[in-house]
Amino acid sequence: MSRRRAYAVAISVLCLPACASQAARSLRRASRDLSGVVARGDTAGVRKAAVPGLQARVDAQGLVEPSKRRTWARTLARPVEVRPEALLLLPVAGTMKAEETDEGWRLAEDPSLLYDQRTPRQALRAFVLATRMQRWEIVVGLAPLRYRAGLSAPDVQRAWTQGEHAQVLREARDRVEQGLRRPLYEDADQAQLTISENHRVYLEREGDRWVIADFLPRDAVGK
Repeated sequence: MSRRRAYAVAISVLCLPACASQAARSLRRASRDLSGVVARGDTAGVRKAAVPGLQARVDAQGLVEPSKRRTWARTLARPVEVRPEALLLLPVAGTMKAEETDEGWRLAEDPSLLYDQRTPRQALRAFVLATRMQRWEIVVGLAPLRYRAGLSAPDVQRAWTQGEHAQVLREARDRVEQGLRRPLYEDADQAQLTISENHRVYLEREGDRWVIADFLPRDAVGK
């Protein structure tokens, strides 16, 4: 499938109004259900309402604290607006964000910006694409400044194609690509993608762009 055809198919699927309204109803219902959980003071239920990677970090006790419980329950029961978000997997372009609008689902990212680094997810997508397309100069630019100094595109090419650990690098890259479907947690300066208990990807902000500090699993050879 050509890239142009892939984009056309993606946009036509996103615009299906039935899918959009169903997702909105489901999300609104989930918010109401969570409201009831908070009202009951059920901390375990609050954590269960989050994705697995976030459950341990949710301040469930704070949500059900007697002085705040009623406010949170009322807030969750009546969301001002419901706009589901989704990730769309496109050939070549990889994972793209989509958002529901009043006219249906729409792309929330420009698919043509293949090597953008304005967000952590874009940086990871750029990394996957650049290593597959052998754009080694882009791979160099995705490394933090402390690693970039003295690193050249030919150095990176040798490591990925002829180096002793080339297979390890490619296998880790493949797992990162699959992991792009997972939630990615970030604050102002750092981000993390958890692929498994033994494999976490760490990113850092450099000015207005994100770079990849570590993408290898903990037991990787030579790490």
